[in-house]
Amino acid sequence: MNSKKIAHISNTPISTIRYYEKIGLIPAPKRCANNYRDYDSETVFLLQFIKLLTDFHFSLDEIKHILNLTGKKGYSEPFIHDTITRKQKELQKQIAALQALDDALSYALEKELNFDDFDLRAQIERIAHIYQKAD
Repeated sequence: MNSKKIAHISNTPISTIRYYEKIGLIPAPKRCANNYRDYDSETVFLLQFIKLLTDFHFSLDEIKHILNLTGKKGYSEPFIHDTITRKQKELQKQIAALQALDDALSYALEKELNFDDFDLRAQIERIAHIYQKAD
């Protein structure tokens, strides 16, 4: 399938597909007689998998490492599990910090933005403590 079709099916911009080719996330496709790219259905699956992992906030380097491992015989399922567990902990830490920030903003709004009663230092320390505790 050509670039336009795979972009439509995978809901991935053509520029992103070409970038993924360039950095080795997806294999370079065969070329037709007219030198157009000819992608296979496996590439659609890879693009969807990459999209899923980016939605889970995996970096492109992490995704490349996962794809390299899963593409080989005897890949390390424990590594994949550990990587996902680590990413989950990172996200939980971010969620806790964002919740603390949301709480601080709610507190500020409750005080009707009267910052005479709002202790910014205490709120920052509270957020930092929650963020560190999430480790």
